[in-house]
Amino acid sequence: MKSILEICEKCNLPIRTFSDGEALIEEGSPASGSLFILKEGSTEISKERVELNRISSPGSIFGEVSVILDQPHSATVRSIGESTFYFAEDGNHILEKHPELTYYISHLLATRLSFVSSYLVDIRKQYAANDDHLGIVDEVLECLLNHQAKKKSS
Repeated sequence: MKSILEICEKCNLPIRTFSDGEALIEEGSPASGSLFILKEGSTEISKERVELNRISSPGSIFGEVSVILDQPHSATVRSIGESTFYFAEDGNHILEKHPELTYYISHLLATRLSFVSSYLVDIRKQYAANDDHLGIVDEVLECLLNHQAKKKSS
């Protein structure tokens, strides 16, 4: 499989640069349909003003869940220092037009799901005998993991 950066080059995605502290995605904002792929720099991911992660790996993707599910953004993504991204203003159009990019994102999401499934198994093993609130954590995670989206009415 080609790297995501090679795919972005092949798709001729434009490049956008964000300055230090500038938000490329705001938590709760309506789905803009935009995809961002980190070319250079670093980002901070936060939810409810709590920092969750810092990401500086070239090829990291932001906005994909919002694009695919057409939901408001679930977190804020800010540039740390100056950061450069490949940018797709109409993410759905790019995904339809470039199957390689769609496959890459599908692979990424499947990998995340696999990690969550493994985590669920670990939780079950650790807390199976608990009768308190920790004993139901695995049930909550399983419910979330196996949630099936309802079809949108046309």
